[in-house]
Amino acid sequence: KDLSIQVKGKSFLDLGCGLGGLCRQVQKMGATNIYGVEIEPFKLDFAKKNCMNIPQVNISYLDVDYTDRFFNTLDLIVADQVMEHVKNPNNFASFISNSLNHNGLAFIGLPNGFSIENVLSEPHLAIPLISLMPSKSAAIFAEKIAGHKHYAEMMGPRYLKHTEILNIFRSVGLEASFCSSIPSVEELHKKRDSFISEIGLIKKSLLESNDFD
Repeated sequence: KDLSIQVKGKSFLDLGCGLGGLCRQVQKMGATNIYGVEIEPFKLDFAKKNCMNIPQVNISYLDVDYTDRFFNTLDLIVADQVMEHVKNPNNFASFISNSLNHNGLAFIGLPNGFSIENVLSEPHLAIPLISLMPSKSAAIFAEKIAGHKHYAEMMGPRYLKHTEILNIFRSVGLEASFCSSIPSVEELHKKRDSFISEIGLIKKSLLESNDFD
């Protein structure tokens, strides 16, 4: 498929936009009103600089628990590797539902904490078994095994099972289904990966100019 047909003229939100690469790419593909939101200060500041000369892109801080900023306005939402970090998954799903317009689509990417690979090496800390534990227990285990003291702060209450995730989104009025591979999302990430070298050049330039203050 020609992915540009799917995003051209659309309003788009990258929820947890990182360094802003995906926002830059969908603008090149024809999206019009583009929003990237991030809560990590370094990433937020970097994304703003990365997209500062693109008028269609707006980068900002956003706490999804306390806003209806995008109420019923968005055509597309991508939230990749975000849901497992939120403290209240139901509020997260409500934010997604409230932000989408009547025909809107959301693509939610998250690790399967119950796969053999992730049980043997949790995706964020590479520590075995903690993906099976509630966050508080996992935090204790992570500190004792690896000296990591902030697991509970960076993660949600626990990894959710597939049926739980589906039920959370369905409870807020969304049609929800799982796909092991979604071509449009895969293509988006291939495009985003191509920005690694470009972002590296931008980062080097910013560091050389000492422009992070």
